[in-house]
Amino acid sequence: MLGAFAFVALQEVSLRFTLYHGLILGVLLIAVVFLLPDGETGGGTAVMKRLVRRKARADRDRSPEPSI
Repeated sequence: MLGAFAFVALQEVSLRFTLYHGLILGVLLIAVVFLLPDGETGGGTAVMKRLVRRKARADRDRSPEPSI
């Protein structure tokens, strides 16, 4: 469902550039296939995991050192 919505949205965006409509749509679809091999949901999950790890690392770095 999400993929169909994204495809229609990409078509609408590429229609604004009528002369290069097919080229733009083709390049965008190839980019999505290479950048999101697990699909849009898998890409979103990977981004969320990366953000959670980054936040955990930042929180760990900000925590004060225990004094001995």
